[in-house]
Amino acid sequence: MILVRHGQVQQGPKATFYGGADVPLSSLGQLEAQKAGVFLKDIRFDHIVCSPLSRARYGANQVAECQEPVFESLEFMDGFREIDRGRWFGLTQEEVLREWPGDWEAHQANLENWREHGGESIGDLRDRVLGSLEMLRSRWFGRTICIVSHLFPTRAMLAFGAGQDLTQWERFKIPTASISALEFTSKGSCEVAMVGKVPKKDEVASESTLFPVLR
Repeated sequence: MILVRHGQVQQGPKATFYGGADVPLSSLGQLEAQKAGVFLKDIRFDHIVCSPLSRARYGANQVAECQEPVFESLEFMDGFREIDRGRWFGLTQEEVLREWPGDWEAHQANLENWREHGGESIGDLRDRVLGSLEMLRSRWFGRTICIVSHLFPTRAMLAFGAGQDLTQWERFKIPTASISALEFTSKGSCEVAMVGKVPKKDEVASESTLFPVLR
């Protein structure tokens, strides 16, 4: 399975929590997604799946349009939507600390279950992402699948492959429009083959590029 994060989104001068809201891509983000599509053009996908949010759909369309022949059918899966940030939406971390004292500390202390901001816990997100991943694995085992989603869903899938718990997620650096890869073995295990590869202009991948450890 090839995991693609969407490109850079439109934001103000300070980074804010936007999570599961439908925030559009910036011009740079569109170019990043186009590079990701070119990078993957020689990988023959049997299925392409994405989050229903427009920034992920744009990325999935770039991958599909670079396939030969053009891949006509995409599947939108809500399970790969970005995490719901609840009342933090539109706020910077500094603003969350000021306007909702205690929220950030409670969140960090209980990643599994804290959802008092009206959004999802990290555990909630993990469960829905891995449920969707298992659905795809059972339907498409042995085939090559592309999943275009977001930072936290990608981290959830990589952490699953690496056997890491919620406290270890931030070790996975996933730049915008980067490529990661998982491989499910015939024995049922899952291994991480690539994390956060940012394609260069006109760079094109092969299977040996994407799965250097497992090939």
